[in-house]
Amino acid sequence: MLMPVTMRCFSKLERASREEILGLQFKKLKYQLDFLYNQNKFYRRKFDAAKVKPEQIRSLDEFRERVPTQDKKDFIADQEQNPPYGDRLGIAHEKLCQINLTSGTSGVGREVYGVSRRDVELAGLTWMNHFHWIGLKKGDIAISVMPLANLAAGLSAFQGMIKMGLVPFQNFGTDSVAKLELMQRFRPHFITLSTAYALRLTLLAKKMGLNPKKDLPQMKGMTIAGETYPISLACELEEFWDCRIHEFYGSTQGGTIFAYTCEHGVVRDSVRGSMHLADPHYFTEVIDPETLKPVQPGEEGEAVVTALTREASPVVRFRTKDKVRYFPYNYCTCGRPFDIWEAGNVSRYDDMMKIKSTNVWPSMIDQVLFSCPEVEEYAGRVWIDEVGNEKVTVRVAFKPTVCFSAAEKQKFLETRARELRAQTGISMDVIDIPRSELPTFEFKSRRWSDEREKNLARNSS
Repeated sequence: MLMPVTMRCFSKLERASREEILGLQFKKLKYQLDFLYNQNKFYRRKFDAAKVKPEQIRSLDEFRERVPTQDKKDFIADQEQNPPYGDRLGIAHEKLCQINLTSGTSGVGREVYGVSRRDVELAGLTWMNHFHWIGLKKGDIAISVMPLANLAAGLSAFQGMIKMGLVPFQNFGTDSVAKLELMQRFRPHFITLSTAYALRLTLLAKKMGLNPKKDLPQMKGMTIAGETYPISLACELEEFWDCRIHEFYGSTQGGTIFAYTCEHGVVRDSVRGSMHLADPHYFTEVIDPETLKPVQPGEEGEAVVTALTREASPVVRFRTKDKVRYFPYNYCTCGRPFDIWEAGNVSRYDDMMKIKSTNVWPSMIDQVLFSCPEVEEYAGRVWIDEVGNEKVTVRVAFKPTVCFSAAEKQKFLETRARELRAQTGISMDVIDIPRSELPTFEFKSRRWSDEREKNLARNSS
């Protein structure tokens, strides 16, 4: 049985009024706009093109209305014209202490973010804030299954653990059985991982006879990454692991997490919980992607992010293409003055798929398969099997003129599977099927199906 919720304030700003938070945001925003206009070539060009100067922005509403949005294409074009960081870097190279890359392809299409020491400290601070709300304390063992590579997620989480005085246990790269055995040995207080992998560990732990109530009595919380999942799964995870399940949302553009659940976790009074936004450090909007107008409470829209204090590679009104459901600050009973995104309800507007915590675009698969003259069409399927493994199956149909022997066909499929892994970083099963089993597209092609949410609901029932 879960312990009653105990509120834990990390900062006095958590007891400020909403008006005070909005005032702080505008003060930081004004400073950031002034700084960028005078010191950052990329944003100077953007502001001049929009015929707006920092002194003309006299409110947050005017900022929304007059300052243009940016997106991935803008940042990629900038770094291609001014490699490797682009003019958006905005600081001297000797002030850099870290480089972050967005996940996805191994070359073109990955945004490059230089990071200063001040940026690294802020990244750790937001994680530290989240850890404090969970109830973690100095000396607690914290397991992270996120890779310590150039991705912001793993690096910022590790920095937060260090700042908090936790004992980081980096557990990426070992197999699932070994992870559970290590957990039984070291008895962690906390673990962060993807939603699908949380289910995978749960099913495997049950198979191994692991009982967290007895074998992991110190567990205080488990944090999953922001994505969609059925509330029944969250309840099952809480019941099995005997701790609250939490959720975070972050991005490489933001440099760290900037939305995360409070003490209530992802389930509050049998409904979806709240991810509170880090309003003292970020100004986030949720807009209708067509009209660009703010959505109303309870409505879904596209998340737009401005980092108020980011020094290197800053972001101003960055369109994330992530779909979130917005609620005002007073939606949660914890009383914090920070706006809210609904937990368990983050998805994508575009065709990008996040598979095993890696961004994968259909165009990446198109590039591999349609470069082969033997391939006429294909369809992809992302799903979760009965034991919680994320799977990707690519069904390929050959042109009728292709006459492969069985051995030649097998070699072709194996070669494509290796190329797809090299392109995406994800293992995919490549099989052949008759052309008649694939649809014919007359307008927009939709070659991919994502069955993971349905599978999670099935596996948790």
